[in-house]
Amino acid sequence: MIDHLLSEEVFGFITKHAEDDPAALMLKGHRDASFPLKEAVEQIEARQKAREKLPEWHTQASLLFPPAVSMEQCSSQSTAAYKAQWVRGKAGADLTGGFGVDTLHFAKHFSTFFYIERNPRLCVLAQHNFHVFGADHIQVVEEDGLHWLNKAEALDFLYLDPSRRDSHNRRVFRLEDYSPDVVFNLPLFFSKAPLLMIKISPMFDIEEGLRKLRYVKEVHVVAVGNECKELLFILEKGFDGEAKWVAANIRKNKTDSLSFTRREE
Repeated sequence: MIDHLLSEEVFGFITKHAEDDPAALMLKGHRDASFPLKEAVEQIEARQKAREKLPEWHTQASLLFPPAVSMEQCSSQSTAAYKAQWVRGKAGADLTGGFGVDTLHFAKHFSTFFYIERNPRLCVLAQHNFHVFGADHIQVVEEDGLHWLNKAEALDFLYLDPSRRDSHNRRVFRLEDYSPDVVFNLPLFFSKAPLLMIKISPMFDIEEGLRKLRYVKEVHVVAVGNECKELLFILEKGFDGEAKWVAANIRKNKTDSLSFTRREE
């Protein structure tokens, strides 16, 4: 599926035109009609988007990238590293694998980590890229996350970044309308792992999340350069205290953070 992108000719084209305008390259065309120009240009465009968002990935010449829309939706390198610092264990899983940025960072803190994704192309790209990074302890599984979880053995940690669009690609706002439905499936999640992290729209009402989700231990509002990017709910099975709120602002050389409870606020 991706072998042609790794050919010497295509790889050379991508390297040569790494800084060129993708639209201009498409208009110019290619002398060889059989050359996969569209896919090569997609790699160039995605790599350019990765320059700021995924600097470590941008410098790896042999990595392969998904179409631009997937690049826009994936976590940044800085937010993925921020999330990963809060968890560790023997076995964990990312049920909504996507491009695999979060998976790669979480996997650094686990002996075995599962990347679950139902899109076959993303699975192939992730498998290739994990190998480039030397993260061969990540197991890539092409399957729906809930289907896989029903059959899975016990884990230490689960991560979900549920889709916030319906079958007609319209944006949804209720937790019950996310895919997967994180409220309905909480019993399943906790039957497999004692610790969950759920990424929710940064525009979501935190109080509503606390009402609908059980065992919320921490809520993290994560900004990058003063721009809010992610809202994270960390749930620990059996937790019965007051949730800690963390406001974090990731800057170039450090992360500023403030933590407090709702009562303290």
